[in-house]
Amino acid sequence: MENQSKEIMSDEKASDLLGKLTNDLDLSIIEEFIKDNKTEFKHNGKEYRCRLINLSEKEELNELRKKKYSSLMQQKDKEGNFVNLTIEKWKEVYKAQGINIDELEKKLKSLQQEKIMLDLKLGQDIANNSPISLQKETKDKIEQIKLQIQILNIKKSDLMEYSIENQLIIFVSEVIAYLSLEVKNGSEWAKAFNSFEDFKKCIDEELIKKIAIRSLLLQIC
Repeated sequence: MENQSKEIMSDEKASDLLGKLTNDLDLSIIEEFIKDNKTEFKHNGKEYRCRLINLSEKEELNELRKKKYSSLMQQKDKEGNFVNLTIEKWKEVYKAQGINIDELEKKLKSLQQEKIMLDLKLGQDIANNSPISLQKETKDKIEQIKLQIQILNIKKSDLMEYSIENQLIIFVSEVIAYLSLEVKNGSEWAKAFNSFEDFKKCIDEELIKKIAIRSLLLQIC
């Protein structure tokens, strides 16, 4: 079985990537989602909006997801070997190369538990009117741990880039973007793309980035 594994990402590279992702994400648009369940934006002289997908679209999404999952599970190379691996299988591949994903996950869990305890401490400090300097010290520790968690999550995601689960997440996010996007024609709103295939052929990277951020945040807000 031929699968391309990756080296573990350095802290510096993970931090750089985190900074880029943060800069790309305009969190100010979240309030729009919460108020209206949709967000409108302009791009190249046209008006677009992303909205919550409806029940029939969720059913379409589910059908496409199942087909994609089946395809990923069944795909083989010329020698008849399965091409795609699950996260658990990738863990075995990386462990043989000296990269222990389970240990990384244990560290993540430990940091998450430490953050919970510090959150509780901060709440108690605020309730007890503890000195501002003490509250600041706790807040700083929380921010440091949050950064460590984010960096570890980026490293794990990078290592699992080719897993079936990750490919499925990316596919689902693309389908949601396609289903939720509409363009304004006169006074009416209509689907921006006639089909998912048309959406996949779109070469306007700036538009795709705007759609991806808004459509995903909209579904989880």
